[in-house]
Amino acid sequence: MKIAVALLTCDRPGYTKRTLQSFFRHNAEMASRFYYADDASRDPQVRRIAENHGFEPVYLNDGPPRRGCSPVSDMLLRETLKRTGPEWLVLYLQNDFESVAPIPVDVVESFFSDPNKATLRLWYNRRFWRRQRENGWPIEHYAGHKVIARTTGAWQVQIARLGWLAEMARGARSEKHLQRRIRARQKQWQIGTLADKVMLHIGRKRTPMGVYKNKQGMPT
Repeated sequence: MKIAVALLTCDRPGYTKRTLQSFFRHNAEMASRFYYADDASRDPQVRRIAENHGFEPVYLNDGPPRRGCSPVSDMLLRETLKRTGPEWLVLYLQNDFESVAPIPVDVVESFFSDPNKATLRLWYNRRFWRRQRENGWPIEHYAGHKVIARTTGAWQVQIARLGWLAEMARGARSEKHLQRRIRARQKQWQIGTLADKVMLHIGRKRTPMGVYKNKQGMPT
């Protein structure tokens, strides 16, 4: 199983450091290649932090203006695909997610042994679990772990087939546009959400030019 990590950064050096330090603390041996794209970070620390953790820059928007999450993610995944291949898996990661437990590699291997599985979402929260109960979404089991056989389409952190995710991201105008594409493919491609808490969204949901905090400014 070959896994690359594709990291999207845009300012917030504190979050970037927390994202990467926690990831390597819990998942040091999981991936073999590391790439990142930056969308016009104004603080030069952000790129230094990524590169000091072994990430190779594949797209740098020096801006301003920012191009936005979806267009830069499109470039990131295209360039990652060029450097690896469509048979690889990719952990797509944005720079405001903290790892709180190891990603269960045995689950990833078991899940993707089915050629119809496309993506495994890692950002699990209580609201999604409540929706699972309300809607009766099926639960599957892999290597002793639960996977909800559904996703809302949110894509901030997931392990996916690289060729599939790059195709989904190509030309996407916004995250909502991308989410609609993913939901439209749910019948053709099977997708799931890991029911383990391995990643937390840390505080702000948007970059400094469009900040949103939940009421407590805490992980969602």
